[in-house]
Amino acid sequence: EDAVVKWNNKPHVFIQEAENKFTLTPVETGTATNGFIEIKTVLPNKNVVIKNAYTVLMKMKNSGEEGE
Repeated sequence: EDAVVKWNNKPHVFIQEAENKFTLTPVETGTATNGFIEIKTVLPNKNVVIKNAYTVLMKMKNSGEEGE
């Protein structure tokens, strides 16, 4: 659950492209159970931010960056 953030009322995750560079990526979610959320979207073979995703979102918003 810590990996999924709501942006424009849609679920997203952050994909780490490089050190301190993240892309906000829309995803389709499924069942949520015991702190886990099913992600139905096939994601690239890169690191997904799984902790403190809202912190990354707030830093992005405050710096004026926007994910794709």
